[in-house]
Amino acid sequence: MRVIDFLSKSGVEYEISEHVPAFTAQQMAAVEHEPGRYVAKPVIVKADGEFLMCVLAAPCKIDL
Repeated sequence: MRVIDFLSKSGVEYEISEHVPAFTAQQMAAVEHEPGRYVAKPVIVKADGEFLMCVLAAPCKIDL
């Protein structure tokens, strides 16, 4: 499932904007002149043989 599909299915309000290529979500937040906590990034992890998508704020990290 794509992030956009999940947000739409969940009834979450969001905006889509285009930006120059960025290596990290935090860099993308800076390009958009938004605080990183307002920018979501998908992180894919594999747990128990399944791939899961975690959606985090740009400055957050997952401690595996």
